[in-house]
Amino acid sequence: MLIRAFKSQYNLQANYYKESYWLSMICSAIVLPIAYYLCSFVFVAFEIESDVPLRQYDQLIVITCLIICLVIVAICLYIGWVLSSKLFYGRKFKNGEITKAELTDITYKGHYPKKWQK
Repeated sequence: MLIRAFKSQYNLQANYYKESYWLSMICSAIVLPIAYYLCSFVFVAFEIESDVPLRQYDQLIVITCLIICLVIVAICLYIGWVLSSKLFYGRKFKNGEITKAELTDITYKGHYPKKWQK
């Protein structure tokens, strides 16, 4: 599903690709600091301090923290994309430029309409 979404974005016409690119950049700029903040709680919960080298901790704890943080980042990026695309492409839906099904496909699946493709 993720590869299909990347292909769909890569094959967009220039103006739609630019819109999608900037929306993704803005979403990432907003969401990644939030994910970083949430990951700091994970490190506090596992009692990992930032001034101590990771090799001094048990490897299982370090790997567990990193996996949890990767999951947090992925979930935050997805939620951020859903919210930002709902706002941006919701405006296009209200103007009649896209249908409800196309809005749902863009927002939740990352699949853009065929008419926007090259």
